[in-house]
Amino acid sequence: MIMMFEQLQDKILDWAMVKGITSNSTPLKQLEKTQEELNETKEALINLESLNDPALPFAELVNDPRIKARYEDDLADGIGDMLVTIIILAELAELDAVSCLRLAYDEIKERKGEMRDGLFVKEENL
Repeated sequence: MIMMFEQLQDKILDWAMVKGITSNSTPLKQLEKTQEELNETKEALINLESLNDPALPFAELVNDPRIKARYEDDLADGIGDMLVTIIILAELAELDAVSCLRLAYDEIKERKGEMRDGLFVKEENL
């Protein structure tokens, strides 16, 4: 059975309650945890990219059997950990993570801009 984001969010919030996170933390402390997970994920990506041959597209790199397991273990785990901390952060801030995501999408869906050095730059910042 595949769980939807909302179902996973509920399970994460149940876990956070059982662990005492939602009753003993603050939004700022949870944001610090998110930053910690972001830093670990960035380090995993830097380590992965250090294996990269500039001529090899990233998609091919992560499909290399020697690299795939490490990629899935380190990078996917880091992204998941960030999502967990963000869901808990939203709860501590008395917000719903899905509603926050919907709000962000509604804000960006018509956004214009261009790619510069691998990043999307909003039209107003060009």
